[in-house]
Amino acid sequence: MIKQHISALAIALTACTATIAQDTVWVSKNNQIIPSGDSAASYQLIIKDKADTSKAKVLGYSMDGTLEMEVNYQPYHSPRTLHGVSKTYKAGKLKDERLYSAGKLNGHHLTYWENGNRRRDDVYENGEFKSGQCYTAEGKDTTWFVYHLPAEFPGGLDSLRRYMSRMIKYPPKAMHDGIQGNVHVTFSVSKEGAITNAYVRKSIHPLLDAEAMRVVKRMPQWTPGKLEGLPATTLFTLPVNFRLE
Repeated sequence: MIKQHISALAIALTACTATIAQDTVWVSKNNQIIPSGDSAASYQLIIKDKADTSKAKVLGYSMDGTLEMEVNYQPYHSPRTLHGVSKTYKAGKLKDERLYSAGKLNGHHLTYWENGNRRRDDVYENGEFKSGQCYTAEGKDTTWFVYHLPAEFPGGLDSLRRYMSRMIKYPPKAMHDGIQGNVHVTFSVSKEGAITNAYVRKSIHPLLDAEAMRVVKRMPQWTPGKLEGLPATTLFTLPVNFRLE
């Protein structure tokens, strides 16, 4: 597996022209950037055009060298903004293709069945949905439905806010020391609505981090999200607010 990855990386480096700067980024199974490929689940090639340093293309690969995504940014530096074609692949086959302009969907959003036939064709203008058409695996027209429905806490966002307000217990030492801020916790909502793979994405202090994780892990089951009309595991990032009066 490592050998295949090195070969794929060497090919990509050889194909790089003199006008392009390229970096390799290692990614964990939780989509966190890590310092080396020893425990990586995937890797990304960051390709920057030296003539216009605000532009960058990110190519994502599995560790065996299979292409998983292609994303274009302008600017690539903060605030990172999607601009141009964005593609995702499954087992090397094109699965999803979108066109962005200044961070907003602008043009066709296409998805594909495993046999390569088009699955949907949604049209956006400056981030606003304009029209859409869905197709069967055999290529026939079918009833259109929303591409993505996010997972939802029981009762919606207001219920989530009430739950967090009721459950959070401000750590006494953190309160005494005047420590406050927003801890960002990322987690998966499974196809069954269970909370899994929670981790602190943005840390404030170990005491606040631990309390945020405790509350998130005790949440009841969510209504699972849907992708292409089917239950799907989805990611959610929740800011947990610790504020002293």
